[in-house]
Amino acid sequence: MKKLLLILTILLCTGLTNAQPTPSEVVKPGAKGNLPQLTTISPAREGEIPILTLADEGFDPYIVNGWTHNEANLSFPLVKDVGCEYYTIQQRANATSAWETIMDGDTPRHYSENTVGTSVTAFAMYDYQLVLHGGEMDGYVSNIVTTKPLSMYSRYRSWSESPSVEHCMVGVPVGSQLSFSAETYQDGKITEYSTEENPEYFTYQWYLRNPNNGDMTVISGATSPIYTPKVEDAGYQLVIEVGGDKKHLDFYLYHGLTGVVCVPVQASVAYIGPDGFILNTDYVIADPQKAFVLGETWTEETPTLDPNSISEVEAGTYKFRIPENQYNYGIYELSNPAYFLTFIYKGMGSEGEDWYREVQLMSDRYKGKVTVKAQLGETPVATTIDAIGKNIDGKWTVMASQQANAEEGIAIFEQDWETETDSRLFYGQYYLKARATDNTLETYYPATPLWEKATLIDVNFDNAWEGNEANILLQPIPAQMTGNGVIEGVISRTHATNRAPALSEEEETAIMVYLVDTSTGYIVAQVAADADGKFRFENVDYGTYQVVPNIDGCTLSAPAEVTLTAENPTVSDVSYSVTDTDIVPTGIRTNTLPAQNAVRSIWSLAGYQHATRGLNIVRMADGTVKKIVKK
Repeated sequence: MKKLLLILTILLCTGLTNAQPTPSEVVKPGAKGNLPQLTTISPAREGEIPILTLADEGFDPYIVNGWTHNEANLSFPLVKDVGCEYYTIQQRANATSAWETIMDGDTPRHYSENTVGTSVTAFAMYDYQLVLHGGEMDGYVSNIVTTKPLSMYSRYRSWSESPSVEHCMVGVPVGSQLSFSAETYQDGKITEYSTEENPEYFTYQWYLRNPNNGDMTVISGATSPIYTPKVEDAGYQLVIEVGGDKKHLDFYLYHGLTGVVCVPVQASVAYIGPDGFILNTDYVIADPQKAFVLGETWTEETPTLDPNSISEVEAGTYKFRIPENQYNYGIYELSNPAYFLTFIYKGMGSEGEDWYREVQLMSDRYKGKVTVKAQLGETPVATTIDAIGKNIDGKWTVMASQQANAEEGIAIFEQDWETETDSRLFYGQYYLKARATDNTLETYYPATPLWEKATLIDVNFDNAWEGNEANILLQPIPAQMTGNGVIEGVISRTHATNRAPALSEEEETAIMVYLVDTSTGYIVAQVAADADGKFRFENVDYGTYQVVPNIDGCTLSAPAEVTLTAENPTVSDVSYSVTDTDIVPTGIRTNTLPAQNAVRSIWSLAGYQHATRGLNIVRMADGTVKKIVKK
């Protein structure tokens, strides 16, 4: 079974990934307001089950010695699908007449096993119903269908294109592909007619069929081959009756279109990843925890949709926190079948019309291959490559990791059919980071140790199949300095721990802090902050430096800048405050010999985007403050 599923998955990926792209229509959340209120549909009647349909009426094509008769064809499901042993059929002339069972001699005629329909002689208007025998519904009856009297011997021959549609939706015309042929037997000969050559000989009438009890209601004025469902039709089935003009043709063909009429609720995927997905819908869904349900799945185990996993982000935007293996092949629906949660593919129908499709979240259709090469100069480097993307909460996190091999320095995020693993990246934007080695710094694509200077790659439908390729040019660890200077400080966080917000608790990693020589722009030293966020650079050469903490997903508003001299060899309390998204310098204290008119100097770089600019705040001995803009 597992191998079969694997083969099917391969076929789906190779055949459907390109053939069925993600929806081309992006939905504006809640653009259409609240879901429209629908008409309440009458429930099923006690002791009844709506399983009988009238398929058609016309003459029997087996003509014997110039004689034939009119008959009606009834359709019903297999008894095993209903849960009974057999059916019998009853008939009556009108609503006031008693029901009579159709007999085979003295015995009621049984319909069982593989029977899905039967013909009855149609002399005039008659009512028919099934009676169920055996099983839990023993004694139940079906809905009633009624034949109509025919004035001549006519019958439909065929339709060249099926009038069925997958979904009947409010505002979307149906019936445009109706194409029929029919014939009349008169005076010993048969005359053929078709909707293409004799359209005036055919008549049409649309009905609403109650799926709960089978009742049929004429739709007033709906007498053309095309009908556009209205909101008040939602929840009903559509049936078209095709007939003749009573002069050239007199027959009836009934065709029920698949499913019930529903209000399309257009959706698009705002996010999809290993931790779940986010849907935008054009209507606002009230009580989403009850409204969304999981329909068909194609997994060995049938998962259930935990209502607590669903939350509203804003009106028309809904978050589903679901592990990938529980929605990889899932169809998501609304609990009321009169609303159809749908993806729309613009112009991709058989005739160039819009194509409506279930919200079918197959994660294979939202993933792409990425190949990364890590090298120091021309030398390949074996290191781990992290793909850093936004998670379902919008925070940058390591979404997947792959090991680059020693021979070529190549890591591939791909699907491996032999090991049944899949490290491909979900559609979205990613930073690629090569982890530090004994000889190299942590380096982001294309060639920087600093998050803010990294370049995003885009994984999307257009490049998913062929894949992205990226080369990371690793940065070497700088040579050890031999000076006498010291720079130390602390990074405080609003989080309970000192781990970078881009990393999980399982991958807790120290924050890296770099020294950048302002005269060259090069990184000249690195240290890792300890568990308390403290860091210390020793043996620093005299000069001017930027102190740059680096955290995945966090933007540095402006780096602190310090100057070491023989008179001022130590700078302490270079402090930063870190949130989920920002690194903000909060102060610097320079240890120096007291000047005649100055007590201390504080550097504050908040609000400056240029690394070589800052605000020097000097408190004078008399208590006044002098501000000097450094350029």
